[in-house]
This record gives sequence, structure tokens and C-alpha cells, in this order.
Amino acid sequence: MDDEYYFICDINSTPCVTAKKQKLAQKYRNLDQGRIQVVIKEIESWYLAGLAEKKQRQLKIKPFKDTNDLTKEQFNQQIPNSFDSRIDFMVELLKNYSIEIAQIRNKSFSYFINREF
Repeated sequence: MDDEYYFICDINSTPCVTAKKQKLAQKYRNLDQGRIQVVIKEIESWYLAGLAEKKQRQLKIKPFKDTNDLTKEQFNQQIPNSFDSRIDFMVELLKNYSIEIAQIRNKSFSYFINREF
């Protein structure tokens, strides 16, 4: 179990998943490319993907069908004023998280959950 890990990163401005993995492998020489999971677009999209519609309404979050193209800036705009910080908001999202819903709303999350490492 000592060598088991997942290296999760955003695709950011890299043109494709393969290019991102190659870039990371150059930077981190001992990184196994097979353990890399690239989030498209950004990890924040995974947080909002798993939020049920009822909870979206309770938090007064703009409804969305999918989060595949959600950016960090768009995520930040969704944070209600009732939260003291971004981290508090993210923790609240995780308390109400549905893996099943997230798989429907985000392709890269679905790939990660169903991927065999």
C-alpha cells in the first residue's frame, strides 16, 4: 500500500490530457503517468457536480446540468455570502455530496470513479 497514490491535477491551459501528463512526468521524475488523473477543467467542477438540486436551491446556487466547463472563477461566484470562507463552502458541499450525481454531471469525475488503476 505504500506505493499507491493518485496524482490529481487540473488541465488548465494544456491542450490535452496526454500533454499534461508528459509535462508532469518531466517535472516529477518518479511520477507514474498511469497514476495521474487530469481534471477537466478544474477540480472545483468536481465539488459542484455532486450537489443535488434540492441543496443547490437551499444554498441559492445557480442550477447547472453539468460542470464539465466550470472554472475556478465561476465556482467562486457561486459561494453564498453566508459562508465565512471558500473552504467552509467546499466542506459544506462535501457534506452533501453524491458520487452518483457527480458522475452524471462531470465526465472527468465519472472517468476517475470508473477507472481501474
